[in-house]
Amino acid sequence: MQYLCLLLLFFGERSLSPPATAQVTAPAAPGSAAPRPVAFPPGFLKPSDSLASDALSDHTSWRARDEAAGTYWATSETDAAQWIRFDLDAPARVNALAVLWLNGAAQTYQFTIAVSGDASTWKTVASGRSTRSAGPDIYTFPEQLTRYVRVTIAPDSGAPAFGVAEAAVRVPSAAQAVTAPGSLTPESFGARGDGVTDDTTALTALFNAANKQAKPIAFAAGKTYLTGRSRVYQYSVTTNGLTVQGNGATIKVMDGTTTASSLYVLRIAAQNVTVENLTVDANRAGRPALTNWNQYAWFIDGGSVNVRLKGIRGLNSPVDNLYIRDQVGRNSDALYPREIYIDGAEMLNAARNNASVISSKNVYITGGRFNGANGSNPEAGIDIEPNTSDTYGNNGVYLTNVETSNNRGGGVDVAGHHNQNIVVKNHVANSNGTAFFAMPDGGAIQVDGLTGRDYKFNPVASGRNGFISLVPGGRSGARVTLQNVTLTGIDSTLPGVHQNYDGAVTIHDTQINQYTGTRPVVEARPADIYNIYRDGVKIR
Repeated sequence: MQYLCLLLLFFGERSLSPPATAQVTAPAAPGSAAPRPVAFPPGFLKPSDSLASDALSDHTSWRARDEAAGTYWATSETDAAQWIRFDLDAPARVNALAVLWLNGAAQTYQFTIAVSGDASTWKTVASGRSTRSAGPDIYTFPEQLTRYVRVTIAPDSGAPAFGVAEAAVRVPSAAQAVTAPGSLTPESFGARGDGVTDDTTALTALFNAANKQAKPIAFAAGKTYLTGRSRVYQYSVTTNGLTVQGNGATIKVMDGTTTASSLYVLRIAAQNVTVENLTVDANRAGRPALTNWNQYAWFIDGGSVNVRLKGIRGLNSPVDNLYIRDQVGRNSDALYPREIYIDGAEMLNAARNNASVISSKNVYITGGRFNGANGSNPEAGIDIEPNTSDTYGNNGVYLTNVETSNNRGGGVDVAGHHNQNIVVKNHVANSNGTAFFAMPDGGAIQVDGLTGRDYKFNPVASGRNGFISLVPGGRSGARVTLQNVTLTGIDSTLPGVHQNYDGAVTIHDTQINQYTGTRPVVEARPADIYNIYRDGVKIR
């Protein structure tokens, strides 16, 4: 046994896939259901082999590439750096790694990603911290010709375990690009898309031509196009009926790009527009300190009608990743963005809000993740909050099956004047400042199905007096409903739910579990409150 331990110490844990006939089932990860496949975007491939520095029992490294979310590679040796290495079997050009972390919604991983052609000499291509999401994180880097990709996790003696449930490597040539007939491509205007070359001029010419000729745009699968700033609205879609197929490509703002001047990286101001599978990375870490607050990755402007955004991503904005507001005709709601459909989007690591909905009519956000806002108030996952000059606010914002987690402010904030018909259904909100916060202004607000966990005392929750909070601030009399809510793991003296709004408020079928405080789990002024549970026991 001692000899075996020494072998593992010197050579790591070798992980070859079991024979096809083998029936092997690993225990499910904490809090997970039965093993289920993981859906990665187009162009991501499963590694053919793997090796890890250490492994717990049956949780060997091949579990991180067995295409099941409920199995995982894991090690409990968290007081030292640990690594898992993936082998592509042959050299390939790669530009991203997708990682579904073990217990990723509740645990932060600090890591580096390195590549190698021979598993001996390594080049670091990315580093950072995980987003604490229930879904996979995608880490992009300049395209590399490599055979091996290694993830090294920094020591964290407070973590119970390190682990990866599933991983995949993006090989751009493996992606099947969707190209509509007659599409214009960045390459046809001289773009390289190699993550190194400045493609600003080529992309500007591309969008100008597409708008002028009313032709669709198709990006090359999985490429990264670097951009600088040459104008306020760097790239715009202003022609009705235009389609943009991103094919997993990324437009990334270059290091050193100014924040002293307004920059809206990609603006939409047209009708019947579709954009699919395109990432805009505003690169806050690589840019100077913020001096101009008009910094947005995605912008839906006035005049936008029937806009469909599918599988898009906004990353690392110095202000907001997604900004929805009429800046064309603010004194009337005639041009307010309306019938906006956002399906399966990821908006991550913005400084202010991952999404700001300022002035709109009927915005439908379905699925997706809006996680990790941190840096400047209000630091929300989704902030539904008209500015004072936006006279008519928002009428109809519908969030369904969305996750907002690890935002320093609220998971979802509803504030400001003239918000009405705000509906949140089947929502996940873990480890935010607050799970849901509203200052109703006379319009109806409904939350039907919200689960959240891991909440601790923090300045945001203290200022709002709870982790789900309804407070006065606008017109009284709104109908507000909270139902089918579950909060688990509240380590604070603040109540789970605080209600101090003077309106027709109903709170029912609410469960507060593992609460360490002594105040009522639901603390409210007179309201229609029933079916309140604490740790499974009905208390009201």
